[in-house]
Amino acid sequence: MVSLKTLYYGIAKAVSGICDKGYYQDRPASVTDRPDSYIVVSLPSAVYNNELGERGEYNDFSTTVVLEVYVRDLVSASNPNGMDIKKMDEKVDAVLKLFPINTKDFKINKPQITLQTSDKSGFHVTFIQAQLTTK
Repeated sequence: MVSLKTLYYGIAKAVSGICDKGYYQDRPASVTDRPDSYIVVSLPSAVYNNELGERGEYNDFSTTVVLEVYVRDLVSASNPNGMDIKKMDEKVDAVLKLFPINTKDFKINKPQITLQTSDKSGFHVTFIQAQLTTK
């Protein structure tokens, strides 16, 4: 099986440069700098051993990947939680253009935007869910 470290590092490398910062699994409660955007890479569900892959090989694993794209809100007196639609669209579009993501260890495809919401802490977030299979 490909290690979790390999999966996380490979996914993070694929999406690096799109946002100011990147985090694994969960965003930190606080940070010393003030990023305007960041992306969280998580593998929130079980890693399934498919036993026998579609090509007849063993050690074929699959799981779900969630990429959370956070963009700082546009703050004004009339709208303290205003979504920066332009910046969010740019970031999400940049992520979606990466698909399918292929490395020597895995492939990620079938991206879907599953949720867009405010975190009520100064950011809006878009969740992109996709399917990962190992090679």
